[in-house]
Amino acid sequence: MDNLADSAFFAFECVGYANLFHAMCQSVGLTSAKLGGWARSGGRKELHAWNAIKLSAGVTNNLNWYLLDVTWASGCVDGECFTHRYDMSYWCMDPKEFIKTHLPSAKKWQLLDTSVTKKQWENTGA
Repeated sequence: MDNLADSAFFAFECVGYANLFHAMCQSVGLTSAKLGGWARSGGRKELHAWNAIKLSAGVTNNLNWYLLDVTWASGCVDGECFTHRYDMSYWCMDPKEFIKTHLPSAKKWQLLDTSVTKKQWENTGA
């Protein structure tokens, strides 16, 4: 993990969610990664942490990486209060949708055919 991702993992609550998910995957033999970068919601852009998991897809049993944000899937912050609101849409998202709200610091984790620069990401709305 690069320095930017490391700083995100020490500074935010999302790190706990990402670390726990990664540890749970490891405990049952699943391959996962802890990712860091930027996320945007409600007009704010901030450092954030999330995960990727390697799973088989369909009948071919080919392993593919999938992006997920267990923090955002667990609920949201309304003002100063966290509201638990489970949302499955943040599990195994299509990378073309995920990039609208999450920009990993390492381009390879965009999981896109053509990567997006930080400037391009900042200039597009979600």
